[in-house]
Amino acid sequence: MANPQAIFIQKVTISLLLLLFFTVSLIALGYSVALSVFLGLLGASSGAFIVGWWYDDRPVVTPEGEVRQPKASRTAKKKANAPGIVEAQKLRREAEQSRQRKRQQQLGSGKQRSLFAEWLSRFRRFR
Repeated sequence: MANPQAIFIQKVTISLLLLLFFTVSLIALGYSVALSVFLGLLGASSGAFIVGWWYDDRPVVTPEGEVRQPKASRTAKKKANAPGIVEAQKLRREAEQSRQRKRQQQLGSGKQRSLFAEWLSRFRRFR
């Protein structure tokens, strides 16, 4: 589980952003300031509740009295499957370098193609 202090900070941040968003949006739509602030506070409290629920790791008790342990953190699953930014950039750089080497080999072997022909072949590949 994440740090409780970090979760609290995230709740406050989300709440303030939602309060600001709803209040400004509703005022821009022509509603009264009091109603806009009230609905903004309602949206902010809902956002804080959702953030708290998302990171909650207490055991779940079903109506039958069965206790189930929560599954692994939702964010941990995402991080385990996805490559890091550095790895993704490295893979993209390697792919670009291999494309450039292939292009150099094609040009060096007399297979010169016009820029339009190269663009057309790429376009057809993605269709």
